[in-house]
Amino acid sequence: MTAIILYFIVIFTNILGNYFYKILSKTIALEQMSISLVSKLILNKWFFLGTLSFAVAMPSLVLLLARQKISVAYPIITGVVFLVVAVCGAIFFKEHLSFIQLVGIFTILLGLILMTQ
Repeated sequence: MTAIILYFIVIFTNILGNYFYKILSKTIALEQMSISLVSKLILNKWFFLGTLSFAVAMPSLVLLLARQKISVAYPIITGVVFLVVAVCGAIFFKEHLSFIQLVGIFTILLGLILMTQ
């Protein structure tokens, strides 16, 4: 597999995992930790999908790191995931992004541009 495909798989599955876990957090009342709560989480379809997403991401990340420098690959992955998750949070979950947070997003975007040079 090429590095571009691996980047896409790692980034996309990380985004999906975060998205599924956010849905999970909205569907289960997160009372105090208990055996009952843990069993509800583990048996929930959103938990399964989120965990499956991350389970695909991790071996893909290992394959990517075998081809790319970690000092470049990991900041790119983290930055892109952060940007997309922040925008998805605003769009799909109606989470407010403050002006300072938007400045941070654009700063990360600039950093990603510089990291890929």
